[in-house]
Amino acid sequence: MNTAYLCSESRLTGRRPSETSKTSPGFRLSIGAWLLILLAAWWLPGPAAWALIQWSQTVQLEEDFTVPAGETLVVQPGTTVTIAAGCHIFVSGTLQAVGTPTERIRFTRPEGESGRWKGIRLSNTTTDNLIAYADIDWAEDQAGSIGLSYSRLEVHHVGWSGSKRRLIFTNHSSLYVHDCVFPDRFGPDEAPGPDDDNIVEDIKGNDILAGGQVLIEANVFGTNKGHNDIIDFSGPTRPGPILEVVGNLFHGSGDECLDLGGDAHIEGNVFLHVHKDQYNNSTGQANAISTGDDEVEGVVTCIRNLFYDIDYVIDLKKDTYLYFVHNVVAKIPPDAADPVRQYSAINFVIPDREPPGKGAYLEHNIFWDIPRRIFSHVDEGEHGEPFATDLRMHYCLVPPGLAQTTVAARPGTIMDLGVGNLAGDPRFADPNNGDFHLRSQAGRWDPAGRGWRFDPVTSLGVDTGNPGTPPTSEGGDPDNVRINLGLYGGTDQASRSPAGWGLLADINNDGLVNLGDFRRLAAAWRDAGMELPADLDRDGRVLLPDLLKLANDWGRKTAWSPE
Repeated sequence: MNTAYLCSESRLTGRRPSETSKTSPGFRLSIGAWLLILLAAWWLPGPAAWALIQWSQTVQLEEDFTVPAGETLVVQPGTTVTIAAGCHIFVSGTLQAVGTPTERIRFTRPEGESGRWKGIRLSNTTTDNLIAYADIDWAEDQAGSIGLSYSRLEVHHVGWSGSKRRLIFTNHSSLYVHDCVFPDRFGPDEAPGPDDDNIVEDIKGNDILAGGQVLIEANVFGTNKGHNDIIDFSGPTRPGPILEVVGNLFHGSGDECLDLGGDAHIEGNVFLHVHKDQYNNSTGQANAISTGDDEVEGVVTCIRNLFYDIDYVIDLKKDTYLYFVHNVVAKIPPDAADPVRQYSAINFVIPDREPPGKGAYLEHNIFWDIPRRIFSHVDEGEHGEPFATDLRMHYCLVPPGLAQTTVAARPGTIMDLGVGNLAGDPRFADPNNGDFHLRSQAGRWDPAGRGWRFDPVTSLGVDTGNPGTPPTSEGGDPDNVRINLGLYGGTDQASRSPAGWGLLADINNDGLVNLGDFRRLAAAWRDAGMELPADLDRDGRVLLPDLLKLANDWGRKTAWSPE
């Protein structure tokens, strides 16, 4: 699959430029001020307390090197630092290793040696530590090629090679990792060894420094094999800072891309080719996301992610709740012979192993090429006992073959899990080559040609979202009255609507504004809240103006409704 991953808006680091102090012309210091300066010069620490260590060209370390508190190590662009086997670079002061795109910094072992050094360790340093445009080769340790504890660090445009252990390990720290390339952890014909179980990870961490962040943004993650996660993070819950994974590309895993505990925000990522492989001997399964590693009621929010060619999207465990909005899930395999591996998008229980997740709220998603089921183990406890899963699904598009399937022992079909669900072909532009824009006769965005292309057909995902949700940046389309489903709904790349394609008052998406929609509006009369389906004027209340809008559409059919 040749796909360009979704990029979210770049985030600022939040740092402010330092202000230069100024004195007005003719300003003179008084005798008392001069005495204060002389006293300060005698009492305050001398220049050694702010010592600056600079490395350039080639630096050779044959033993551990420490940057003490109060000192700063600056590594100049183009510098090569060789570190002897078994040695560390310890930082309690400040590290500024900043290369350039054409003069990268390299941390590596001495030429001709076969051992591995132990990595860079930051401890109790909350200054502005930065590693950028650098390569870290042959640094291997369970505590990470880069390890930080109660510290603050930004890492960008960094690459790694030569390690079969964790690349970054963060403990109670603030970490911003962006625009990095993480390598395939094993070669095409290479198998994990007996000591490689659950330890060959790209990023491992727990908890976040107060006032800090752990933001993993716009990186490319190579493949992994066996029982090894790509990112394994646990601990943080709201109202404090939580893990954020934004705009990354994950190329594949034999276990999990994200193994989580606590709360997390996951937005704008692409997850590809996640299948339990022959080297994974765990009793679990392979998921793009797994939850519930901590004994807390975690909340995971997934927005505008693509999940393609995977066993499971997410495994919800131990009271975790999921918000799943504007995602695309495509290409889940048929069931395996093993009865435990009954593949689905969202799984709520691993039988006889983990307690169930609390539930999930879904809206504006598209599911496609899913042969058997979207949900598994709904309303089931850990050992098969009854459990009330809080499951709601609104305004989602499902494959026609699943429209009549049931969910556990619930009355009705999967379509009755909420309002406005549709069954049909999403008519993606070119899914095999990573283009999941929706086809439209009125125009859909072509990322390759950077323009609008007109199709002979229009997707059911166009203009059929929640009537109470503002289309926001879709507003440039005069025929657009409702938000689109899928990845691009509510964005400036949303496919345009043919005239009459969607009707605002067709609340239940049956193609006709009639008594069924009136019942929906009557049931919500005088309700207040955000994005209520019957709130047709989107003012936060269901009142007379909404009834008037329904009356205005009364008896009309959508362009897509059956004759």
